[in-house]
Amino acid sequence: MGKISNNTNKNKGFTLVEVLLLIVVLILVGGLGYLGYKQVNKKSKTSTATTTTNNASVPKAISYNTFTTDKYNISFKYPSSWSIDETKGDDASFFYRNAKIKNADGEVVANFTVGQPQLGGACDAPSNYTVIDSAVTKFQSGTEPASLSFTVLDEGGDGYGVHYGLSSEFTALGATGKVCRNTFYYLITPNINGITGLSISFGDSPTCCLKNFSSIDDAKKYVNSDEYKEIKKMILSLNY
Repeated sequence: MGKISNNTNKNKGFTLVEVLLLIVVLILVGGLGYLGYKQVNKKSKTSTATTTTNNASVPKAISYNTFTTDKYNISFKYPSSWSIDETKGDDASFFYRNAKIKNADGEVVANFTVGQPQLGGACDAPSNYTVIDSAVTKFQSGTEPASLSFTVLDEGGDGYGVHYGLSSEFTALGATGKVCRNTFYYLITPNINGITGLSISFGDSPTCCLKNFSSIDDAKKYVNSDEYKEIKKMILSLNY
């Protein structure tokens, strides 16, 4: 009988070298898989952190209420977190509505009056003024255009008083001059539903919410504050 070949036995199983190579390959594949997992997980955490940070930096939306007079339908919008104290006067010859607008802390930040009586008085020593903010409106005061302006008055040794409101004067941005401190106020007389001579004051007033700063730069900082931006938005929302 012939001899049986041993090739069958040689082909069975793996050699030691092949086993070692297989182990090395498995280690490399496992290592690369682990590194890939760590990278993906890191990106996921970074994305989540970025989303969280971005969400935290987005300011909350502000909702608004509308104040409307019960006569002439004059209105304006104000932040819903603010409040209004209203007083009224009405007879055959005189119409009067006043609203003091308070911020979320209960501080009066603006005064709105329809039927504001003409103010006056003896002039004290004139003070220097500077207009540091101004915005044109759709309103007329008599025959002149009305604007919202923010004006700083030099109070001498008492610092700098700020005034803001609707006016046909002191409205050009950067304008300077002199004015009587004790008689400085904002007042417009628009034509409302064909009625002339019905005055409106909207902003600060001699009896409301005057602010004082130690320098003009501090007053300019207030112009950039969130509170003043809402005051400005509120005054410019006036409608009739």
